[in-house]
Amino acid sequence: MNEEEIVKLCINCFAKRPKGIIRCAVGQANYVYIVEFSDRKIVVRCSEETGVYKDTIYWLERLAVRDIPVPRVLGRGTFGGYEYLILTYIKGKDIGLVYTELTAAEKREIARTVVGIQNKVSTLQLQDIPADWTWKAFAFYTLLFCADFMGERGMQFMDKQVPVSAEIVEQMNGVYEKLWREYVN
Repeated sequence: MNEEEIVKLCINCFAKRPKGIIRCAVGQANYVYIVEFSDRKIVVRCSEETGVYKDTIYWLERLAVRDIPVPRVLGRGTFGGYEYLILTYIKGKDIGLVYTELTAAEKREIARTVVGIQNKVSTLQLQDIPADWTWKAFAFYTLLFCADFMGERGMQFMDKQVPVSAEIVEQMNGVYEKLWREYVN
């Protein structure tokens, strides 16, 4: 998906041409664009994978009713060989891009906000979860997957290359070893 196709999608969905389109550099598995019209901004996510946004839509709707600040779904469908999801734009910057610039007080405030959101999420009733499932097992599995993926394949998602150093892989392996010791004891 490229900017020209995003223009066509916007004309198809909103009957107007955007005044600006910016491709987001942060992200892993989708083409993500911030699209600006004269009256608002929106986010357009696109993927070649079929059914990729089903769970995203489900969770956005469930989280919104818990008063968690998530984007609203404005549209979805297929266009030009891609599935797309159009969302409201929430102003801000990716925390990974600004974290080193934050003060200790700002980091603490973000942590408090995240804990508040986690508390709200914890009230959701989850379905189809095995009885022996735990967050520790999930975290362990996720870290194992990430360490394996980064160590063997590097970090390239679609057309984006994320530099990975041996130090990062070593840190992840250290956390993996610590979690493994806790998990088996």
